Amino acid sequence: MNLQRFNDVLHYIEAHITETIAIDDLARCAMLSPYNLQKLFTVLTGIPLGEYIRRRKLSRSLFELLETKQFILDIALQYGYAGPDNYTKACKKYFGCTPSDIRAKRQTVSAFPKLSIHVQIKGGSSMNYRVEQLDAFQVVGVKESYASMDERVKKSQPFGNSSLVHIKSNSY
Repeated sequence: MNLQRFNDVLHYIEAHITETIAIDDLARCAMLSPYNLQKLFTVLTGIPLGEYIRRRKLSRSLFELLETKQFILDIALQYGYAGPDNYTKACKKYFGCTPSDIRAKRQTVSAFPKLSIHVQIKGGSSMNYRVEQLDAFQVVGVKESYASMDERVKKSQPFGNSSLVHIKSNSY
């Protein structure tokens, strides 16, 4: 997927944040199937597409809550919640307090920022190398599965600190 198309998906979400956002519309924007868009989005961002949209709607609604005098019901409906109870439940889940508490006490809560994708290419420097002839040897590996990229990074060991043992073999 072209990164510009991915950014187009993010811009579409922001432009239509107060509307019902259909995954099919986002998939057309990305020129992918809905399934592939959702998988790719999760791989690139670490968060499912639907969850990203929910968090962005909730975060954008905070501005309305803190900076306007709109009724909480109106804000809830504007951002696609079925009513104030659903909105209150979502606020409690993500922010740990109700919309009324946020507004009345001007509580500080963490909003979920808009994502944007940027690519920075590094490298281009020469690399010294040499080709060597080695005796036959056996390569051994360990296959591991991880639920997320964060888990993989936390559990992986830097190259060279591996607990693998070098096995030498003279023949195959």
